[in-house]
Amino acid sequence: MSNIIKKLSFSLPWDQRIAEILSKPFVFLNIHPNIVTIVGIVLGLTAAFFYSTGNIFYAKIGSIIFFFAACFDHVDGEVARKLNKTSVFGHYLDHIGVCISYIALFIGLGFYAEKNFNLGLNYAYVSALCVFLIMTIRFYLERLKGGEAIHQNNILGFEHEDIIYIVIPITFINKIPEFLFFSYIGTPIFLIVTLLISFYKIKKL
Repeated sequence: MSNIIKKLSFSLPWDQRIAEILSKPFVFLNIHPNIVTIVGIVLGLTAAFFYSTGNIFYAKIGSIIFFFAACFDHVDGEVARKLNKTSVFGHYLDHIGVCISYIALFIGLGFYAEKNFNLGLNYAYVSALCVFLIMTIRFYLERLKGGEAIHQNNILGFEHEDIIYIVIPITFINKIPEFLFFSYIGTPIFLIVTLLISFYKIKKL
């Protein structure tokens, strides 16, 4: 099975390819990668705000903004490597930034669903908490055992965490409550799987 996945893997995930393109003006202007991270945070919060209005038109705009916010998770790393400005602080800031963007996204989705479908915010809160814990576990596993510990082969350019991008078409077909319901069920399961894999890798590596 692993051999099949390797054969289907691209040299770079598709969102990282986009990040390479988006990083070029920041590299050209010699902008510090931490500033790029902050830009990503602002985009993520802006996307969440658009969702929280409860207006489907603004929600669609928010989904597009979130796409770029998610891509910026890779842009800051590209800029840091190309400008040789990697740092421990930058790594922590990147982790915090991604967590803020994703938590804000789910809360924004929750407000949208509450305003339009009377769906409680509990689905959004549980999903946001689980996503935060998953990211934090992976972050500390990387800090503890190195990048190889969290390496994953992409399938046709898609990595596991790219599932979050499904929120974009979900928004355009106005199925946000269904998305939150499945996130409410799926994120705790993914959290348990992440914990088990992390314990295994800590003992193995």
